[in-house]
Amino acid sequence: MLIPEMGLIILQIGSILVVGFISAFLFKKLKIPQVLGFIIVGILISIPNMYWFEFISFEAIDTLMPLVVTIALGLIGFNIGAELSWEKLKQIDKKILFILFSESIGSFLLVSLLVGLLTNLGWSFAFILGALASATAPAATAEVLWEYKSKGPLTQAILFILAIDDIIAIILVQVTTQVAKSQIPGETFSGSSIVLDFTKEVLLAILIGIIAGIAISWAIKRVKHHGEILEVTIGTLVALIGFSMFIGTSAILVTMFLGILIMSFAKQKEKETKMIFQEISKLSSPIIAFFFILVGFNMDFSYIKYIGIIGSIYLIGRVVGKIGFANITARITKLPKEIKSNIGFCLLTQGGVALGLAVHINTVFLGTIFEEQARIVLAVVTGTIIVVEIAGPLLVKWAIHRAGEVGVEDQQNGILTGLNGVEKTDNNEVDIEKDSNIKQEENNKNDSKSG
Repeated sequence: MLIPEMGLIILQIGSILVVGFISAFLFKKLKIPQVLGFIIVGILISIPNMYWFEFISFEAIDTLMPLVVTIALGLIGFNIGAELSWEKLKQIDKKILFILFSESIGSFLLVSLLVGLLTNLGWSFAFILGALASATAPAATAEVLWEYKSKGPLTQAILFILAIDDIIAIILVQVTTQVAKSQIPGETFSGSSIVLDFTKEVLLAILIGIIAGIAISWAIKRVKHHGEILEVTIGTLVALIGFSMFIGTSAILVTMFLGILIMSFAKQKEKETKMIFQEISKLSSPIIAFFFILVGFNMDFSYIKYIGIIGSIYLIGRVVGKIGFANITARITKLPKEIKSNIGFCLLTQGGVALGLAVHINTVFLGTIFEEQARIVLAVVTGTIIVVEIAGPLLVKWAIHRAGEVGVEDQQNGILTGLNGVEKTDNNEVDIEKDSNIKQEENNKNDSKSG
């Protein structure tokens, strides 16, 4: 690629980011989550780009998309890992595991049964769609939690489920795909292929993240200057994302376990480590923003007309499965009210993982007797992602507000950093009034004693 062409692409990316941040700021004034604002900006930019003039070529976007998606998911995984240190993982109620398995396996079975019984897609691909339904996108959900500085039992439960949920989805997709492939003439069911794929995509990623996390934790303990710690951490993070792309393993799992290990074992320099995570989070903001803008830019609304009955059943089954099984399990296990009333509404977004798996399925069955079914699966997942990527962040915002976990750290100081800027909560005002009354009584007692 020529230097002028590269310069033009960099100019276009920078311009899109500027427009994206300005627009997202304006959307935030309308109480719309920032991540949704970026997606809407991407959609709006794509309309004139498609019909009037090509501000940025779709070929350039297609080239950038895999790189941006991998880097963004890697950074998001690292930030999630920072929220899930070993100390915090030990504090998470073990009952959350029941929610994790019930909402993922439950939505898998419900969607599979509904699609299998009510459509002519066939049971093999009904179970493949069910497997895809179990996946939850961590990016949009986590970004809303961080934007509103959400802290509390609901937030911790969500982050824990986001960290594990996609592992279950990957396993289910691999098993159901192998079963469908075994029905192609000349193919057989291969348990070894499932084990090898799982080892490569999941276990290897976790192992790499753990080894890198231990090594960096050891280095952080011995590096004296803050700047050097930041350089080592960023360099390792970038290298691991690139290595994940090179060997074809999960970047989000690698960086997630890197973050968990650093936060767990670099305790001697806990303050410096937390500052490093905060600085990396700030540096990663433009990349994550560009990722969500590209999500909106690449949304092809022409897919909606191809969804039809299958897509509607998939969407309804997934929503009912995620919300229903999560909430029912939370009530049965008697989890706190914040969790059992809200957890299901925070697990609806789908994005990179589900879409990537759907593209993989389409590639596997290309040129086979199941090519048409694979294309339908891809169309259904792509079309419904449009809906859940728009509705999902709004429901997460609503749920964390309902649970009272927005800006909890600031609330302790009498301040709520929320949608309307900086404002005092009613509870804090009552507490301040009580404190002033207590102090007044003490002063009166002292005055009477001295009198």
